[in-house]
Amino acid sequence: MPFYVNCTKDIKEKVTKVAIADDLNLIGSPQAVFTAFENFSKSLADKHSGLSIRANKCGVLWPHAGEVPEEIRALAAKHGIPVHTGTMETLALW
Repeated sequence: MPFYVNCTKDIKEKVTKVAIADDLNLIGSPQAVFTAFENFSKSLADKHSGLSIRANKCGVLWPHAGEVPEEIRALAAKHGIPVHTGTMETLALW
């Protein structure tokens, strides 16, 4: 899907993308990942795709020991995305 491919095209840092059907996981530095997320969201709206992002089905994973950095909390809050620590379900396959 071109929306997945293009969301990172102008980002200099590496962002790993894993997509299954309509689920997209972005892995990288906070700034790069949130820039890709913003690009993806804007692209869906600009292209009148009929698709929308449901922030309540999104999540930011902080898999490290220790507190989630304020930068990540602020970026997640800006987009209404919940922050998970430790683990997070990303795709349910039955």
